[in-house]
Amino acid sequence: MVNNRWNKTQTQYEAASEHYDRAYFTDQGRHGLLRGQANAWKFEPYLKDGMEILDFGCGDGALLTVLGGKNGVEINPHAAEAARARGLTVHALIDEYPDNAFDAVISNHCVEHVEDPARQIREMRRVLKEDGILIIVVPCDQTSYPYREADRDFHLYSWSAANLGNLVKTCGFDIVEATELKHRWPPKWPLIIQYGGLPLFHVASRIWARLSRKSSQVRCIARAKT
Repeated sequence: MVNNRWNKTQTQYEAASEHYDRAYFTDQGRHGLLRGQANAWKFEPYLKDGMEILDFGCGDGALLTVLGGKNGVEINPHAAEAARARGLTVHALIDEYPDNAFDAVISNHCVEHVEDPARQIREMRRVLKEDGILIIVVPCDQTSYPYREADRDFHLYSWSAANLGNLVKTCGFDIVEATELKHRWPPKWPLIIQYGGLPLFHVASRIWARLSRKSSQVRCIARAKT
């Protein structure tokens, strides 16, 4: 039974993983930990020192490293290789982690890529300790976003605060909040961080999100039901 579950999940993950090659993650990793620093604000206020953190869809491990975590889930071998090079423990599937192992599970722009998000969120509940915290951030694509054969993002789902919150609730969580985040990285964002610092970067990102009107993000914060 466990093997059948593992094989089914692996097949679903691999379908998404095949869309992203080494070149994609090489491009993602060009700015090193800057990407992690640029994303950390969505999670840091809800995490405490000493927490055991799992990052679902950890990519090259930049965000997890910035947040002080050590464990990730990443099906793409190129990204997982980069994360392990940072000294992180990375498994291809969340199924490989034991029950009640983590104080917090985070996920940044990953759940929109998996074929069965409800199943993965239930797995996040399984590996969380009682009253553990879940923080999921996903993009919210506009309905006008056209289909493209060579779609680099390859999102399988788009979200509102309402349907993400409802989904997480049905998977064994009490919702703390589910809200839209108006924050979109502007052009030349690495230079803004380098020369202006993170505070200026975040101001510029909020302004750019309102000016571009192309997409936003949704964040759901929830506690594992006891």
